[in-house]
Amino acid sequence: MFMPRSIAALLAAVLLCWSFGAAAQPTAFNIICNDTYAGTPPPNSTTRVVQNKTPQIISICGWEVNAGAATVTWQLVYGTGTTCGTGQVVLTPVFYLAINGIQVSRSPYAQISLPPGQDLCLVTTGTGPLEFFLYYAQF
Repeated sequence: MFMPRSIAALLAAVLLCWSFGAAAQPTAFNIICNDTYAGTPPPNSTTRVVQNKTPQIISICGWEVNAGAATVTWQLVYGTGTTCGTGQVVLTPVFYLAINGIQVSRSPYAQISLPPGQDLCLVTTGTGPLEFFLYYAQF
């Protein structure tokens, strides 16, 4: 089969770029969480757990949550202000904990990152108490 030189040269150039393209891609990096928050927020409240050091990014590696003598729900949101009330955006689904329930979700590396300049808040419902421990990084 006859292939004109220009088409053969083009095909060779495409294959050469494609085969070396993967090596030229930027590499991703892992964010290691080096800070924690521990607290017992009031029942039925929205509490800022990490205040942003503008214009930094807050990244989350995980949490440990413990309900007390009553059922509780909790959810992470972000926004600005003491209750993340300005521009509030839902970050996690609502989690339900039964009486004396425990939830642990943790990775050695960040799994969620907020946009720059945003505070992180915890929304709780129920009579509690709720003990909340967060693993995060801010840079």
